[in-house]
Amino acid sequence: MMKIKKNKKGFTFTEIVLVVAIIVIIASAVLLGANEYLNTAYAAEDGVDASVVSLKSNITDKENDLKKKGF
Repeated sequence: MMKIKKNKKGFTFTEIVLVVAIIVIIASAVLLGANEYLNTAYAAEDGVDASVVSLKSNITDKENDLKKKGF
């Protein structure tokens, strides 16, 4: 018959591996979510910059047209 230890101290290797695996899964989900958020934010920022450049270009074109007409 096997003897069972009743005064067990510490954690088994399996318990530690399981906790580390759960932490890695949660961390990867959080990092992927943060990465998607950052990509969306950068894309929005680039879109704003592009629209400002486009607006400046349109204003410059209108100014050049007015100069050609003598205004």
